[in-house]
This record gives sequence, C-alpha cells and structure tokens, in this order.
Amino acid sequence: MDESNLEENSGKFYSGLSSNPIKAPVITIEDCAVTAFCETAGFSLVVLDEDQMTTFGEYEAAGFCNPLTQKWQISQDSGFNTFNRLNAVCIGQEKKCNACTMDGIIKEDSEPYNLINYEVKENSDGCKTANVTCSVADGWDCAIVQVMLTSYHLSFVMLAFNLLFNLCLFNFAESCLKIRYPGLPKCECPSLLLTLLTYKEYDVSGVVLSGVRVMAPPQFVLENCTVSMYCVDDLELVVFDTDKTHQFLNRPADGICDPYTQKWLIGDKDGTLIKVNRLYGTCWKLLNPPVTQVPVTPKPACSNCELADFEEQDMHGINFGYLYPYIYTEDGCISMDMICRRTDDLECHDVEIYAQNYDGIFPIASHKNATFASVRLVCDSRGFRLHYNSIMEIGKLTCMFTDCW
Repeated sequence: MDESNLEENSGKFYSGLSSNPIKAPVITIEDCAVTAFCETAGFSLVVLDEDQMTTFGEYEAAGFCNPLTQKWQISQDSGFNTFNRLNAVCIGQEKKCNACTMDGIIKEDSEPYNLINYEVKENSDGCKTANVTCSVADGWDCAIVQVMLTSYHLSFVMLAFNLLFNLCLFNFAESCLKIRYPGLPKCECPSLLLTLLTYKEYDVSGVVLSGVRVMAPPQFVLENCTVSMYCVDDLELVVFDTDKTHQFLNRPADGICDPYTQKWLIGDKDGTLIKVNRLYGTCWKLLNPPVTQVPVTPKPACSNCELADFEEQDMHGINFGYLYPYIYTEDGCISMDMICRRTDDLECHDVEIYAQNYDGIFPIASHKNATFASVRLVCDSRGFRLHYNSIMEIGKLTCMFTDCW
C-alpha cells in the first residue's frame, strides 16, 4: 500500500498511520514463497490483517501461502503465524538528517584573510547538505589553504578549496544500517518412498494387513516447498510418522514443507493442516480382502404370489392383461395393475373387470370410463393368491364391455 490506497485498505488503523510518511514496500512472490520489506532507510514495515496490525520494523516479513487454506504463514519470533491477508505498508519516521545546523561547526580565524562561506540545501531524500567554501580575502596570498574537520571520533585535514559533506555524516549507521536476510531456508523435510521390502520397519502398529497383497512406492512430487504424495492403480496411501500412522486411503497427501521447522504441513480430509514429522509412505491393498457377511433380511411371503388367470379376449380392438413390472407396497408385498381397455374408436356404456373365486364372481374395477377400466390387486399375506379388498384368492379375471357404439 501507499498513499493512494492506504485509506481503503487499512480500516480502523488509517488515522494512526496516515500522519506519517508513507511508501509502498517491495513484495516478491515466487511460487508460494513471499518476502516483503522496506527498501528505504528509516522506514518501518507494517502488515495489516483483518483485525490486527503487526510491525516488522526494518526486518523482512517472510513466509509462504498455504495452498490448502489460502492463508499466509509468516515467520515471527514465536514461529509461523497465520495472516488472512497481507496488506503491507512502509511507515517513515521524522528524518534526523534534516534537523542539523551549522551553528557552532564553522570557526573563523581572527585573521582578516580567512573567509569561510557555506550554503545549506535539502536533497531529494529530505536530508540536508552543506557546501562549504574556504577562500582568501583580496590582497592576501597564502602558501597553504586548508579546511579542518573535527568530530569526537575523527580528525583529518582535507587539502581542497571546496568541501561537500553531509551534516549528519556521523549518524549514518543509525539511519542507514539495514539487515537483509537471504530469504527462506531450503525445504528439506524428511520423506521416504517405502516398498514391500522396507515398510515393516516403520509399520509398528500393523496397519498393513497380512495376506496376499500388492505394494508399490507412491508417486512423489516436490516443487519448491509444496508436496503431493499419492497412489495409482486403486492402491491406498498410508504414511508412517514418528508417533502415529496416517491412512489417506485413495486421497493424496498434499501440503507444504515448513522451511523453518523442517516439518510437513499436510491437509487432512477436512482440508485442515496437520503437522507430520516425516512423510514415509507406501501404497498397498489386499488382493482378496475378507468379505463381511451382511445379514440377509428374509423377504415376506407376500413378495411372491400366484397370479390369477384372465380370460383372453378374441375380439379385435380390446387390450386386457397385467401391467409390468410388479409394484411393491411398503410392507414388501407385490401388487399388480390389471387393465381392460378398447384400442379402437368405440365407446361403451359400461366397462367392468370381474374377479372369480370360490365364493362367486364380483365386479372389482376401481377406475373406469367409456373405454377403460383398471384395478390394483395385492398378494395376500400367505403369498398364495392376489386379492382385492375382501375378495380373496382370486383365480380368474374377466373384462366386460357393455353397449358399445
């Protein structure tokens, strides 16, 4: 940030920052690594998060972006701290190099031939510079002309007519000294790709089951500090840490290497980063895994039933029969829809379906019009025959059309 966008991006911190000199920091991002610093001496790096302000001063803010949570991990004295956003600005202090004066610095000798003049100017960086001229008055001739410069720590003689020097020369260490770090350390978190011959040493909890199995080392991709370990061919990934075992199954172990602690930060199934001391992984599966017997719930007797015969119609233009497939009721019993309809252009005064059992013949159509009749029959609880309401054990069905035109 700089003066052009500080107000819209600094929120409640704006009033406290805007009264100071403002400059934009230098921010470099390479893959997931980030570095922010102030390149101008006397400016202090400040990072604003959503609800907090962190001052890094003359030090760099170095870290990386967590690709899983899309949040910044920035190194501080206590380790890595999480930042939701990285709004950085350089805040300047009042310059000490513009408050200097020539009072008491220049001493003129009492001799009339000794003339010393100076001109004070302000540079583009805000510091003052004095141009001092030592000359000889008219009518005088000197063998040596010299300017003596003395401080508490330094005394020297310059044989020159013009001397250009910074009035705050002896404060340069305080205003210009800046510590630079070389950047993030190398990512050297431990990893190992295990095979059938090497995994047993690390599988102390016996996660890999005995039996006929196939094993292979996982695929491993490490780019800068980001990592992805995964299996192919339907094998399941397991990672043996120093104190526990992580079963990723068919998921990859994706994450980053913390370059300061040299520990892995790997995303779990919820996307949360977990600390893994070492990434020792293998891929495996049983060729003939044990089959868990699932209890079989017996079907009710009414799930299968003997269908009633129906009288074939020889007349042209008539369709009479069952509709397939079966329909199952909530208690698991089958039911069948029987339809009787005309397929020609005739309409009838009445269309009816009759059911015959040991007690007689009964009309049972539940829906009908001038060309159509239907009824739903349900299997009885014994699984013997279909029935309709109280008409049980239906053995035969007949379709009847009356007064058609």
